Amino acid sequence: MAYRRLLLRQRAFRLGAVIFLGGWIGLALAVAGLVEQPAQADHYPMRDRQSDSSRQNWQWPIQGKVVLGYNPALPGRKGIMIAGKPRQAVRAAAAGRVVYAGSGLPHDGRLIILKHRDNLLSAYGHLGRILVKEGETIRSGQTIAELGVGKTDPVLHFEIRRNGKPINPLNFLPVRRIAAET
Repeated sequence: MAYRRLLLRQRAFRLGAVIFLGGWIGLALAVAGLVEQPAQADHYPMRDRQSDSSRQNWQWPIQGKVVLGYNPALPGRKGIMIAGKPRQAVRAAAAGRVVYAGSGLPHDGRLIILKHRDNLLSAYGHLGRILVKEGETIRSGQTIAELGVGKTDPVLHFEIRRNGKPINPLNFLPVRRIAAET
């Protein structure tokens, strides 16, 4: 894993330009050998719920408002941004295994990538303290990190990818019920 981190850092520095988290996650996956070729993003901005077994048992990684939605056609929008509080617990959205946990990706703080069944990956960015290690098996809902504290309001960047292609995380997460204002 140390070799992969070094290779990731070398490739990141060769890019030379500031790239948003979505691009860095794709780079991290390529370096980790989880994606054989660059993937074209599937663009499904609307919720498309299906009875697919892989879409069951997912939960929100943090409680908070979605402040930036999914739109893979735009840089940095291959996932969603969820507003949080400094040092708020970040939980695994589904059971899986940690394939990356670290800060080898500049500009986005610490990052965790979990591999799930059905060729799915979930990525959690803008983290503070990481509480898991690479190779560790994680339960759904297990606390994996704390949200970072930065210069701006804390947000969690959350992505889900199937076979390396970004897909709308809202398709997997339970619909939130919002009470009507009186």
